[in-house]
Amino acid sequence: MIKKIMSLMLMLLIALPIGALAQVQKGMPIMACPVDGQGNVIEPCPFPQPAIDVVFVIDSTGSMQDEIRQVKTHIKKIVKEVESGYPRPDLRIGIVTYRDHAPEEYGYVTQYLDLTSDIDRALNFLGNIDAQGGGDHPEAVADGLYDAIHSMNWRDYSIQSVPAYETQKLIFLIGDAAPHGVGSSDSSFEQGCPDGHNYKESIEEAQIRGIRIFTVSGSGMDYPGVRVWQDIAEETGGSYFELSYQRVDVDQYYKSEGLPASYAEEARSDADYDRSSNTILVNPFASFGSAKMMAAAESAGVSYDDPVEDEPEVEDSLPEDPEDGWLSPITGGVTGGSTASVPSNSLVNFFKTIFTRIAFWNR
Repeated sequence: MIKKIMSLMLMLLIALPIGALAQVQKGMPIMACPVDGQGNVIEPCPFPQPAIDVVFVIDSTGSMQDEIRQVKTHIKKIVKEVESGYPRPDLRIGIVTYRDHAPEEYGYVTQYLDLTSDIDRALNFLGNIDAQGGGDHPEAVADGLYDAIHSMNWRDYSIQSVPAYETQKLIFLIGDAAPHGVGSSDSSFEQGCPDGHNYKESIEEAQIRGIRIFTVSGSGMDYPGVRVWQDIAEETGGSYFELSYQRVDVDQYYKSEGLPASYAEEARSDADYDRSSNTILVNPFASFGSAKMMAAAESAGVSYDDPVEDEPEVEDSLPEDPEDGWLSPITGGVTGGSTASVPSNSLVNFFKTIFTRIAFWNR
């Protein structure tokens, strides 16, 4: 009788999708949805997909052309890398761009695109960002951070039954100048932001809402700016990254990145393009951004190692005689037999984990 029950349970377990195997290995719950006689789900049963919200806060004044171009160039690649994990994370991207207050800048203080899973929409928004203006050295950093934290549609929730699936919230602050009022000798707003925003208050709000801020400084950042960037990152659980630069052939660069020639043509109109050498400036922001976003995804339960791919085929591992006792480690010896031929694969560990969760089995 026990063998019949066990056989039936094994058949049901084998019918589970491979995804369930990965869930068990990670200690995650297996989602069970009620279905009708035809196998159709009869009520909503959403899978708790890991959620990641990322906002890029970018200084768009005249000195930031090459940094903006790098974000434009690599955003799709970064998203693809982050979404390649299992389970695939629900990733949304938001963008805030800031310049300065009048009379230093009359174009705008901030503009933003709300968090969206439509990456093409984000790319279109980035494509319309031009690095212009700026005036004095400090910029409207406090305004950009304020909008990033208060104006975006962050998912401020977690799935209570699955703590690992709490929304991961990140900001990448990319700029080459400090906020107003932090000690720069070149400033028309020595008292700070004229609209009353304070980057220190934004830090406190980010801490409350669980938003980590990763700061990235471009060329030309002075000491007050570096100090502020480091403080923002440290206080919110992020990290600071100083960009380095090198010149590369514009055509070869975009070809190696697998991007169309139109990217090279656009780059030739940027201020950092050198006609004599046909080169532009590039930096490693893509590697930094991708690594931090993937680390956040892993914190939410995403794996970037295939849990099944490298395992031996189950059919090749199982002994031909079911009485050989390979189930003994799972059933605690209920089936008897030798354990010498226990297959060393994840399927056995999967079954073992399942059976140890069944209350009546240990009675």
